[in-house]
Amino acid sequence: MPMPDVAGHEGHLEQAKAPRCLPLAADTHHTTRVAGRHPIATSVAASQTAFPDPSVPELRPGVAILARGDEDHFQDALVASPLMHHPRNGPILLTLPDELDPLVRDELLRLRPPGVGAQPGHATAPGAAEPAGTPAGMIAEGTDSGPLPELEPAPAPGPAEGTHQGPVQVFLVGDLSHAVEHQVRRLGFRSLRLRGRNVFETAAQVAQFVGVGRTVIVVSGEEFAEGLAAAAWSAHTGQPILLTRRDTLPLATARVIALARNPNVYIVGSERTVSREVERAIRGLTTGLVHRISGASPFAISVELSRFLSPAGDFGWGKTEPAGHFFRFSAVDAWQSAIVGNLFSHLASHAPLLLVERGQVPDVVRTYILSVNPRHTEPAPPFMHGYIVGPPGEVACRVQFELEVLLRTVIE
Repeated sequence: MPMPDVAGHEGHLEQAKAPRCLPLAADTHHTTRVAGRHPIATSVAASQTAFPDPSVPELRPGVAILARGDEDHFQDALVASPLMHHPRNGPILLTLPDELDPLVRDELLRLRPPGVGAQPGHATAPGAAEPAGTPAGMIAEGTDSGPLPELEPAPAPGPAEGTHQGPVQVFLVGDLSHAVEHQVRRLGFRSLRLRGRNVFETAAQVAQFVGVGRTVIVVSGEEFAEGLAAAAWSAHTGQPILLTRRDTLPLATARVIALARNPNVYIVGSERTVSREVERAIRGLTTGLVHRISGASPFAISVELSRFLSPAGDFGWGKTEPAGHFFRFSAVDAWQSAIVGNLFSHLASHAPLLLVERGQVPDVVRTYILSVNPRHTEPAPPFMHGYIVGPPGEVACRVQFELEVLLRTVIE
């Protein structure tokens, strides 16, 4: 099946001494590149790779998920990641905020997802009556570790909206216009909109829908790079992602944590993006485990999450031993490709996301791959493989070639 809008060699390296680039979606022995000419096309390419023949039940998604793909609005797509998990098993398709992109329209018609029941999870709605020990009271009282930051006021979001009398076929997450929703309905799909009055409320709406169990993830709602690896884990497990400001914990986020009744909370990001004061506020809302996945860079954070396994057993890939691991690679500044590629962190390969630079593999990533690459006296299983999500303009051909070498079995 031809990829959407992917012919040719757009995105070649501009450096004079760059290696000859492969076609946009070309593979090597140990790498598979999934790409389109632009982010919306890449989201469709990922969907077509994961669901090549929707007439086969095993190759058909349960739903499709729509979110904005414009450069400065990463939050909605990021917090939509847990919707990709079972039983929905659907792609995130990026579109314009005010119009259903023709590529996405055609992909919806190709997929024709059957839909899943619109039964939200068991989390208490963020606007519900609050039990004793809720955020406002705890902030007023403070904690033994010092004063907590003031919670940012936020009105409780309203109920999910949409034509959900029957199985939901298309989720619309966040700040998409009613024009997009109407276009989806005119195609004959039942839709459900999950949207708050800001990105923090939208995250709470998604968490409410998927259900908040024993585990909650918190990342920055202001900068995306340090939270991208967490979105991959969220798609893999269905655990919800909540957003925070660097120095203040939004009330919508605090309410979800408090009403979840002492969940384990994993902060993914350094103190550059989620301050110590916000961590202290979170500790005041739960008696569960609160742990931070941090590092000197977004690359290091993605490696740390791939290595980490919580002592509670509910968070982290725990990939520390040589084996036939699958990994996924996207550029650190290309959030659209990283998020739509979460399909490959959920379906079949269960691949952690490792972030790379556009023109090179960071040392921390290179060292990590070599540390978990099996060593043999001759080539033999298990073999490693990598999905590269994004065109050569995002992940250069030289990076793909280096990853091909790094993922090969080490012969000793």
